[in-house]
Amino acid sequence: MICMDKKYQIFISSTYEDLKEERQAIIKSVLKIGHIPTGMELFHASNDDQWRVITKIIDECDYYLLIIGGRYGSRDNFGISYTEKEYDYAKHIGKPIIAFVHHDDNYLDKTEMNPDKLKKFKEKVMSNKLVDKWENKDSLASGIVLGLIDLCNDCPASGWIRGDQIPSDDLMKDVIRMQKENADLKKKLANTSAMMNKSTEHLQKGSDLFTINFSHNVGDFPNTEKVEDAISLSWDEIFRILGPHMLTQISEKDVVTCLGKGIASRKKYMYSGVYGVNLYIKDGDFQQIKIQLLCLKLISTLDRESEEGYNSNWTLTEYGHEYLLDCFALKK
Repeated sequence: MICMDKKYQIFISSTYEDLKEERQAIIKSVLKIGHIPTGMELFHASNDDQWRVITKIIDECDYYLLIIGGRYGSRDNFGISYTEKEYDYAKHIGKPIIAFVHHDDNYLDKTEMNPDKLKKFKEKVMSNKLVDKWENKDSLASGIVLGLIDLCNDCPASGWIRGDQIPSDDLMKDVIRMQKENADLKKKLANTSAMMNKSTEHLQKGSDLFTINFSHNVGDFPNTEKVEDAISLSWDEIFRILGPHMLTQISEKDVVTCLGKGIASRKKYMYSGVYGVNLYIKDGDFQQIKIQLLCLKLISTLDRESEEGYNSNWTLTEYGHEYLLDCFALKK
């Protein structure tokens, strides 16, 4: 495994005069987590030459961090503040952005002469996903640390690596070889999935519904009464209930218990002991579920001898593992 400390360059964008203390706190926070803060500390954008410098620096940075307080900031000849221009440019080139807006929507610096423009700028920024509120420089600094850590994990960038940490040519060749092998395996798995989908296209699966009949006890012992009930679940929903428990082998008895818990949860049974204890799935329906999952190539079973005789253990196939990940992945 190649282990390299990667440092990211963070462009800090804000008005300057009213946020000097906040910017210093931010710079210290970025340095503390091992990254490189960058901003226009030495001069303000006021002409085309300086604007070209700013855009070049934003291009070279890995992430763009915006802080909005109570000022709109100095403006160009078209009346647009340079802070807003920086934000629009970073968004235009697809730079990962994280923004922090003052918690008081009506807060204005006493020198602010463009409250309407500031309000519209805030509304534009707040429409994006990675936006948070700040109240003082301490909460801002801590919020930025957490926000940047999440952003770096969710949107990995190129970053900077020390020269003495760059892998040797032989190591890079090994990395390239493993990447190629990984790509080949992914392609092979995709082809296998396609073939499996074709071989099972005539079977119920996915969003197709299957009715599971069961009974459960109602009332406190000894005055209990057995009640018949049923629930219709899609095959994907059944697989979502069972799949996570089959990442390792589990006994068929435990599979029944897991399915019982899932059904009880969806039926919103509130009485004690129903979760896999007082809920009895019809054996014929359970066997049909087992057969269907086997036919869909999602699970495999293995008979093992125990003190109770032969028991069947369930586990996911390689295809079932990939299908499970797809079931739980967030969709657009």
